[in-house]
Parts: sequence; C-alpha cells; structure tokens
Amino acid sequence: MAIGAEMRRKDLSDSRQLLEVARGYQLALLKDRSDPGALVGISLVALASRQHEASIQTAKAAVAVAPAMDLAWVTLGQAVKAAGRCEEAKQAYLEAIRLDSASPPWADWFGRITDG
Repeated sequence: MAIGAEMRRKDLSDSRQLLEVARGYQLALLKDRSDPGALVGISLVALASRQHEASIQTAKAAVAVAPAMDLAWVTLGQAVKAAGRCEEAKQAYLEAIRLDSASPPWADWFGRITDG
C-alpha cells in the first residue's frame, strides 16, 4: 500500500514539473510564436505526456520555422517514432544527420530503427 501511494506522489510531482516546463515554453511562444526552441520544448513535453499527435504537430512547426535546426528534426523523429511511424522517423533522423553528421545520438537512433 505504501509503495503505491509513493508512486502516485512521484507521478503527481512529475506531472507538476512537466506543467512548469510547459508554462515556460508557452511564455516564450507568447513573445515569439515561431521560437523553434520553445516549439521543440513543447513537443518534448507533449511526447513525455504521451500526447503523440500534439508532439508531432509541434515538432513539424519547429521544423517549418527552423529547417536547418537538427534538434527540430530529431524531435520530429522521436515524436513520429513514438506514434509507431518508423519510416517517417527514419526520414527525420536522416535529415538531422545530414544537417550535423557529427551528432552521434542522431545516428544511433537511426541505427536502432533501421536494425529493426
């Protein structure tokens, strides 16, 4: 019983932290609706909240305003991968690698998708 209550408190704490992070990004977007860093951040918060479609749409917005930002492409890759759309994830990771081939995590994530 105590373990379950502790896990619920931790989940609540995690949810509050995500809300705080999301508020910060929302404030940034109020100042600049096309802030790619804030769009990536909101996308990652949505992803952490298992809101895959919201994450995908926000990541796509980040890519649209900052197509040369490798992190925006990686975020899009993570979002579509979480939604089970592996072919789209591959394409996003390939674009991130093209933009910055010295980014080992991007290449590693791409390898995990192509290996199965």
